[in-house]
Amino acid sequence: PATPEVRMISRVPMPAKSGQVLANVQDALRSNVKQAPNGVLCRCMRNMKTDWDRAKQIARRISDPKYKLSDFNEDIAASFPELHLYLVDENLAGVQSGGGDTVSGRTMGDEYQRTLGAFYAVYWMMRLDVDGKDGFVNGVDAQWDVLVVDDKDSLVVTQPEKRM
Repeated sequence: PATPEVRMISRVPMPAKSGQVLANVQDALRSNVKQAPNGVLCRCMRNMKTDWDRAKQIARRISDPKYKLSDFNEDIAASFPELHLYLVDENLAGVQSGGGDTVSGRTMGDEYQRTLGAFYAVYWMMRLDVDGKDGFVNGVDAQWDVLVVDDKDSLVVTQPEKRM
């Protein structure tokens, strides 16, 4: 079985912009702003807007063989800043709610991983004629390159430390 360190390595990298959201959360928790639907949420998302131009660029590029999963990952994180809210629980959600678990019983960080996994499934399905079959089934390596298995007895995709 994979060790916790290996499991963490195989998770989706966290976006750099999450630091800005974390700073907004810290400000929001210190303030007592009343704003609908939720003052803390509104303060967290302050100065953050959905980037619809970049989202449309994703749709235009998704079938391009040169458009790698790493590019898609960056574009998703930049297009939809609300995804960063999943990442604040580890440090701050306990201040407000008494814990970082969601209704599903998973941490918000785990929910972030699941949500990106759903986006990745769409990415791979849209690329079935390019590299989608191999990417969906085998995943990618540490450089975000699709793992291709030519030999049915290959162990490359059964070793957790080689998965992304």
